[in-house]
Amino acid sequence: MSRSILGIDRVRCRGLSAILVAAGLVLAACGGSPTVTGAGGQGGSASDDKLEEVYSQLDGVTDLQSRRDKLIDLAKKEGGSVTWYTAFNADDVAQLVKDFKSKTGITVKVYRAGSATVRQRTEQEASGGGIRADLISATGSDPGIIAKEGHYAKLKSPITDQLIPEAVFPEWFGDQVYPFAVAWNKDAYSQGPKDYRDLLTNFTDGMAIEQTDADWLYGMVAYLRKEEGMSEDEALKLVGDAIKKSTPFDGHTSMTELIAAGQFKISPDNYHYRVLKTIKGGGKLTWSPDVGPIISEFGGTGIAKGAAHPAAALLLAEYIMVDNQKTQWVKSQRTATLKGSKIGVNATEGAEQFFIDYEGLIADITRYQKLFSDMIAATGKKARS
Repeated sequence: MSRSILGIDRVRCRGLSAILVAAGLVLAACGGSPTVTGAGGQGGSASDDKLEEVYSQLDGVTDLQSRRDKLIDLAKKEGGSVTWYTAFNADDVAQLVKDFKSKTGITVKVYRAGSATVRQRTEQEASGGGIRADLISATGSDPGIIAKEGHYAKLKSPITDQLIPEAVFPEWFGDQVYPFAVAWNKDAYSQGPKDYRDLLTNFTDGMAIEQTDADWLYGMVAYLRKEEGMSEDEALKLVGDAIKKSTPFDGHTSMTELIAAGQFKISPDNYHYRVLKTIKGGGKLTWSPDVGPIISEFGGTGIAKGAAHPAAALLLAEYIMVDNQKTQWVKSQRTATLKGSKIGVNATEGAEQFFIDYEGLIADITRYQKLFSDMIAATGKKARS
């Protein structure tokens, strides 16, 4: 996941724009801000009456294909387009909107940025008159924050029954899992840590850590308290002492690649799909589900409060729930939130996950961000990228 406002450099952005425009996509991130204004952007308080009307028109439509056909018809009557703010990777966005357009005839207008930027833009627009997005996808704690601030509408969809229960929330759903996998250089360690306590105590030499992963810190502390019987102070000390000896990174991709290249030895918070991709590319990297259960969080998607195109937003949301996970996530080895999926971590025998409790995380996010920031500062090192 990119931390920059665009996530791609300007040269790549220009080249990608041509591809996306050919696919029927407006890539708003390349040209600045989106030109389409949602209901809220027209001034006044945001209302979900239009979304509730869409839900009402779907009452009694139990066949899923009939439901999709009805949504396509309603979306075309709205104007045939949907505005999507997203932190999805640029390549994933290009493929998704191309396939969505081919299946539905609906054009996707995109603002793509890092998750924090997507959330901040949403907050700024909400405070300035109304959110101009119809659908908003973010990662980590950001979907929970957006929901708590009231910027998502209520989500009512029978398609959520196809997702694991941990990924379903009143206003949003987990569109993929981000498992934080412990991975290490095969030449540096012939045998990896036995468990998290072993990792944090005996594998700190050459350790790398992504500098924004306060969510991982919260999840690790929650695990140590629940499964190891530690107090919060004991868990924070164990993790903090390990992080002080590590090197911070700005970006999961570069961190994982440099471990594979042998410049660093190990990290506790690699994105699992990046580990698999690096291994497939020949990197000297390995991981084990035995160092677990794997601390995991979600990328999340929800319909914006006051969406101007609610039928199109719901249509795209349900496409992301199922179609995208069955196609794009299979290709990129992501961990899906679909029940029974056998990709990503779910394809690894014996892999267990420890899902971060979002209610607890969001209530304590500011404190944990400060705690993690202080731990990163205590390394005395400038973040690598």
